[in-house]
Amino acid sequence: MPEQPPHTDLTSYVALGDSFTEGLNDPDPGGGYAGWADRLARLLAEQRPMTEEGRYDFRYANLAVRGRLLDQVIAEQLPQVQRMEPDLVSFCAGGNDILRPGSDPDQVAERFEAAAARLRESCGTVLICTGFDTRDTPVLRHLRGKIATYNAHLRAIADRNGLAVADIWALRAVRDRRALSEDRLHLSPEGHQRVAQLAARALGLDAGDPETPWPPQRAHSTAELRRENLQWPASTCCPGSADGCAASPRATTSRPSARTCSRSDPHPPRAHRLRAGTVPSPPGLPPGGLRRTRARRQARRTAVRRRPPPSAPVRRDPPPSAGTRPPAPPDETGQTAHRWLLSASAHRLPLRNRRRDPGNTPQGYGVTK
Repeated sequence: MPEQPPHTDLTSYVALGDSFTEGLNDPDPGGGYAGWADRLARLLAEQRPMTEEGRYDFRYANLAVRGRLLDQVIAEQLPQVQRMEPDLVSFCAGGNDILRPGSDPDQVAERFEAAAARLRESCGTVLICTGFDTRDTPVLRHLRGKIATYNAHLRAIADRNGLAVADIWALRAVRDRRALSEDRLHLSPEGHQRVAQLAARALGLDAGDPETPWPPQRAHSTAELRRENLQWPASTCCPGSADGCAASPRATTSRPSARTCSRSDPHPPRAHRLRAGTVPSPPGLPPGGLRRTRARRQARRTAVRRRPPPSAPVRRDPPPSAGTRPPAPPDETGQTAHRWLLSASAHRLPLRNRRRDPGNTPQGYGVTK
């Protein structure tokens, strides 16, 4: 991707997209959320002169709404941009479509390119962003191939239509755990700042190095990391929630107010149940949430191995024939003396010991010498 010339004459900026552009989990001191788009607008406004009222000669609007799919962004937000005709538009959408099971990144990219071409006709500069690298993110790492395919399409779309690209996939700073918020789906305030610097660099502005090393911190043990990974699915806002986050099929129809994303379903589906018997069930899971854990499966296998062997089968004596002694009468347990011989055989007693010891011979049988 060739380096973009500096855009120092931008007087207006409109941001389109979903929760990523809305700035979820980046609270604004004045209320609502800030996000990387607001931070980028501030950097662009500082390039403009001040007016007589003491404000920057710069216009900015953020139309992004959390949970929006690509088609919803195109239908709801793109017509407003065409009426505004701003100098700069950031178009970051399609991530929620990729998160949905069964989605095709090729088809999503085709619809994205058609919308980007429409924006290119009515706007001066169009900025797009690639997806995150989910290699180090549990649960989402299996989507890495789909995200990489979608990113390759985005770079090709940018080359064909002359778009500016903020390559978040190559931004190693956001791979750090501190760049993500508690839900691991949205950026933290520092992560939004790094993305804003990356976007400014894609526009040719000098706004700092987004790859600035993070300050050192205490290394977490393997047990701490495992415990955090196990507790994360129960506390995060995951697909299908009522808050409209992360490709939710029940997204809100208007831009919601500032609030914390949380699961509203008291009984999460099976995919969100923990599967480790050594970790207690976190708040929010039902009492039966820890089912089929390794510890319980191991306990069941141990109980089966320690179960006593079944007793020897009881056989009935054959009917007496001519010239043979009748069978012995049943004892107090209702079993014949033949049961004694079978029990002795089950315990693998030597046959010669039973024949030579008169005390072990049942009543009605003689000792064979």
